Amino acid sequence: MTGLATSAESRHIARMRGRMVRVSGTQRADAVMYAVAEPDPFLALEIVRAQIAKEGQYVEDLGRVEDELISALKLAPGEFKQI
Repeated sequence: MTGLATSAESRHIARMRGRMVRVSGTQRADAVMYAVAEPDPFLALEIVRAQIAKEGQYVEDLGRVEDELISALKLAPGEFKQI
């Protein structure tokens, strides 16, 4: 094992460019989900918190979003869109 990623692994890693973030209040029924063009979960949460979350709302990272969705939504790095 060389520690280098195979080309298939590299393509898979490169495609994980975004995060799915949920913003909700005290009731889960009012939750809104956003695709965020930021691969780092902590940065994705901060982008959403800084731009749209209100005091008292929960902002949660739900996991990775593949490149195909980010591309289909035409999101540039750091941008997000409600899903």
